[in-house]
Amino acid sequence: MAINVNSVYQTVLLILNKEQRGYITPQEFNNIANQVQLEIFNSYFPDGDQANRKNQTNQQNNTEFYNSFDNQDSRLDPFKLTTTEFVYDSVEDAWYYPSNVLQISKIGAVYCNYNNNQLNKEADRLSFKEFKTTSASKLTAPTNNYPIFYVTYTDETFEQIFPLEAWSAPSSLSFTQGSDIQVGDAVYNKTQGYDYGTVSTITSAGPPFLEVDVSGNLLNFATPPVVGDEILISRPDAITLFPHLHIAPKPASLEVSAVQLPTTVKWGYAVQGNGSYLYDASESVDFDLVPDERSRVILEILKYCGVLIRDPQIVQQASQTEAVIEANEKR
Repeated sequence: MAINVNSVYQTVLLILNKEQRGYITPQEFNNIANQVQLEIFNSYFPDGDQANRKNQTNQQNNTEFYNSFDNQDSRLDPFKLTTTEFVYDSVEDAWYYPSNVLQISKIGAVYCNYNNNQLNKEADRLSFKEFKTTSASKLTAPTNNYPIFYVTYTDETFEQIFPLEAWSAPSSLSFTQGSDIQVGDAVYNKTQGYDYGTVSTITSAGPPFLEVDVSGNLLNFATPPVVGDEILISRPDAITLFPHLHIAPKPASLEVSAVQLPTTVKWGYAVQGNGSYLYDASESVDFDLVPDERSRVILEILKYCGVLIRDPQIVQQASQTEAVIEANEKR
């Protein structure tokens, strides 16, 4: 249930170079590919709504493989998620998804478990104002049989910069697993074999002595920092927003239906001695989209490539081909 990133890149290069129109680098391709995947993903929701109108007007083709709404809905299958991993935060009085890798796009049905006495009670989603108004009334106050909730999204900082000269002992900095830690020219990350665990700290007695606490062991930076250096802690693959579910009454546990965002596409490579790029499958990440979206992915990428290499003919041809396909699907 994926589209191979190498097959897409090679097809794009073949089309572009057939008449020596131009060339895009792997980094340019990766940037365009992620933009295209996100645009296609976001188009599923209005397209699904439009296809559902045939259901409402009894015009839908209900044969097994020709139902336009079912076909559109199946394209979301790689992104659908049912999870019981939401954790209660007593400070926020809300439930949050603990993963710092998985990106949640939309929250669907929320089922509440109240100490196993009432299982799978679906909570009604309300706005913040409706939630407060409903909770305040004795007639409409939520119960274990009729829970309610609203959603907020909390920002999390994934890049922190600390001037070294302003950082004095015994202060410490916390960071999550997979963070890149950089001081001057010294960089530590998981790809270099340093696994920090779930939460770690950096401690220092001031420059030029800097140590990283890794599960109880001290690790010295290879390049001693100097005054003027900055400590940079970043998570290039981390998400920017966490959904928080505010539920009344408070359940013992949750089961949530959600839609996750696509993962970041990457055409991984190694640079050869002659400057060419050699595909590296172990460093690559495929498209999350279903295989029947391959043609659409290639056409969308070609449109951006035409802009990049300033060839309007590429943009026009790709746009016309895609318009024909889209018109046929939505007829």
